[in-house]
Amino acid sequence: MTEAELAEVLGVACECIDDEHGVFELDTGLSFSDDDPIPAFVQRAGDRLCFFDDQEVMTHFMSRFIEIEEAAYPALIAAIVGSHGVTVGEPDELEMWTTLDDAAEGFKRYRMAMQELAQWEDAQLPAWSRDLVFTGEAPPDANALTPPRSPY
Repeated sequence: MTEAELAEVLGVACECIDDEHGVFELDTGLSFSDDDPIPAFVQRAGDRLCFFDDQEVMTHFMSRFIEIEEAAYPALIAAIVGSHGVTVGEPDELEMWTTLDDAAEGFKRYRMAMQELAQWEDAQLPAWSRDLVFTGEAPPDANALTPPRSPY
C-alpha cells in the first residue's frame, strides 16, 4: 500500500517512516491540551491493518506527571480505549486491528479512542499544571511551579 492509496482510504495525510516494514505515520488532526499531537501509526500485515501509538500516549501522560503506574489507571485506560475497539498491548502500546475493507471505520474508531483519552488526561491534570510549558530554563520565580498546598 502506498502513501497515496492509504491517504485516499483514510482521508488523512500520511508519511511512510519505515519502508522495510511498511509503517506509516498518520495525521490524526488531534492534539492533547498542551498542543502535543496525538500519535497514530499504521502497519499492514497481510489483509489487515494495525493502528498503534508506538507507546507515545503513555509517554505523553508521564511527561504530564500522570502516574499511569498507579493500580487503577491501566484498567481505566484500557476501559476508555476498549469501548472503541482499541487494546492496550505490551508494553503499554495502544493498538487496533482492522481489515483493509474496514480501514476507514477502524481509523475513525482509533481517533475517537485517542480523543477520549485526551479528554480524560485533561481532567486528571491539576489546574495549576494545565498551562505549564517546559522551556528548559529556570522560571523567574521558583515558587511558580509549586502546587498549592492542601488545606487539610
